[in-house]
Amino acid sequence: MPVALERLSAVGPPPAGHGGTTAADLAEYADDLETVYGPLPDRGWLERGERVSYPDLVTAAADVLGGPDGGVDLLLTVTPVPDCQARVLPGCLLAELLGGRPQVVGVNDQGAAGVFTALRLARGRLADGGARRAAVVVMEQSTLPPEPGYALPPGSGAAVLVLGTGAGPRLAELTVRRLPAAERRPERRSGGWLRPWYEAALRYAADPCGELAVADRDEALGYDCRVLFTPATPATPVERAGAAGAGGPAPGPDRPTTPFPRQSALEART
Repeated sequence: MPVALERLSAVGPPPAGHGGTTAADLAEYADDLETVYGPLPDRGWLERGERVSYPDLVTAAADVLGGPDGGVDLLLTVTPVPDCQARVLPGCLLAELLGGRPQVVGVNDQGAAGVFTALRLARGRLADGGARRAAVVVMEQSTLPPEPGYALPPGSGAAVLVLGTGAGPRLAELTVRRLPAAERRPERRSGGWLRPWYEAALRYAADPCGELAVADRDEALGYDCRVLFTPATPATPVERAGAAGAGGPAPGPDRPTTPFPRQSALEART
């Protein structure tokens, strides 16, 4: 059964604590780090960071997904870097905000490959009838302790992909290739995992029925990742209306060209 991209949206960082994360949660996180790694040089990063956690981001993503009425029955969260709190699991919180019905899968610590792993899992479940609509939510947060040689993510945000079997570009190709050591470039990437998906969201907003290709490369973990969505049929007004998926109209001249105005500076810094 063909799998379609029904929606692709970007979510800018909500206000700190939007999902219930408190200063006590952040302090507890720092305490846990010190228990494992010893005393931190300082805790100024707790104040310098955006203090936006993954629960904050999934609370914002729930609005994009249409809440309990969005029809999502498979939820996959992707987190390339750790969270700044350890009390709430973002996938479970988002499932509750979506009515408590979705199956939940978390893909963690896979760098650039995480989103592509989630897409592969979603494609399999949709193709065999195990789910009707899947949401992949990839998130990045910037409240992390500084480490020598480690560039912190430039900002917090999320990208939301909704997959189903309805209207929209078809998932035509999906590959994750391990790079031999000889092919890897001598660079260390620490943040900006969302950038390819922000750029894809811009292209999707301009043409939600057109071809969409996304590629990313992870030199540290050795992954070369690619996905291609192709138009199912020539676009018609009906298809363009349906391609927005659950919870919103198709982009048009009355909508901004980017769904994440607060993220434009992040793109420039990655």
